[in-house]
Amino acid sequence: MKKSKFKSKLNSLRATPPPKVKKSYYTFSKEYPAGNIPIKRRKHKKVKSDFVKYALYVCLFLFICGVSFFTVNLGLDFSYKEPVTTEKSDLPESESESLLNKDGVRALYMPSEHLGNSDYISSFIKQIRKKNGNSVLIEFKTREGKLNFTSMEDYAIAGKCSVFDNDTVRKAIDLFENADITVIARVYCFEDSVIPTVKNELAVKYMDTDVNWLDGSNEDGGKPWLNPAIKRNHNYLVGILKELYSLGVKGFILEACQFPDETDAAGATYPKENNFANKNTALKAFIEKARNALPQDAFLLLGLSATDAAEGNEGIFHGSMTNTVCDGIAADISERKAEYVIDKKTDFVSMLSLYSEISKANNDKAFIPVISTQDYTRSFLSAMKKAGYPNFIIYGENGEY
Repeated sequence: MKKSKFKSKLNSLRATPPPKVKKSYYTFSKEYPAGNIPIKRRKHKKVKSDFVKYALYVCLFLFICGVSFFTVNLGLDFSYKEPVTTEKSDLPESESESLLNKDGVRALYMPSEHLGNSDYISSFIKQIRKKNGNSVLIEFKTREGKLNFTSMEDYAIAGKCSVFDNDTVRKAIDLFENADITVIARVYCFEDSVIPTVKNELAVKYMDTDVNWLDGSNEDGGKPWLNPAIKRNHNYLVGILKELYSLGVKGFILEACQFPDETDAAGATYPKENNFANKNTALKAFIEKARNALPQDAFLLLGLSATDAAEGNEGIFHGSMTNTVCDGIAADISERKAEYVIDKKTDFVSMLSLYSEISKANNDKAFIPVISTQDYTRSFLSAMKKAGYPNFIIYGENGEY
């Protein structure tokens, strides 16, 4: 009995098939062993949650960096100081060196009124060769602010400063260049009465008012000056130098690169635009900007009186000018103390003493004496050359030698 029940039960188990089992499960499948949210989905959700968290951290970090950068930048703007001039010339560079470094400067002065006279220039070239010269000095910006060429600078146009057209100037320079004569431009810087008259805000002021200061009384023909502490004035003058270089000028003498003489400058004040530390810094910044604006085959000289070149002048420079970046000093030896005389009997001891003082005061910069025809003798030049001073500029107001 028991055996028959056992067998019938066994037979019934064999006749019942095993339950079907799925070989794979899909997301949200009801048959998934862990319910309708599978283990795979749970893991994926955790990874996604971590990714979102890290992305938020990155965004927060970038936001903090941005805020920090903006804050620092704003602080720098508020604490801005005039930077050291580092602009480089945008004129085409030349591989040749300047005349000053190659052969020295031996020049004669030619009045600018002859720029349009080809016959005069041809005759003048012969005069230069007779004096063993290699260059000519021409005034391209006058004390009044007039320009002996046509400038495209805005201030020059506003002041109607230009005198000669550039075709005339270019032809004159070509005549000198074809004869291997280098053209040197004499440029009066801040002594300029034209631009301050048409651009009142650029002038030296009287007692911190809007009234232009004059370098003398109206009755004596006093004139306004450009303010050397204004950067826009620096830019104007540098623009003129670059235009002259483009016309073929390769040498420059900066005259009146100074503040007005304080003995004649009662009440002169200098509103500042650009936060220069002091007056001396303003002058040096201008000279550096001018030097950097010119290619290396051009040279830049600082025009001074012989006394100022030897001893300095606190009243007009407000500090030393011996460490500027100009290439040399053009010192007018006619503007010297009485004890520095030229002995017509070829005793040049006193003049050699002056030359020595100027050279010593200006370190290793080139020294080019500007010698008036009143002082000039052939024996004087020979003696100076033997003493180690081969450079010269002979100045005759009327161009007669």
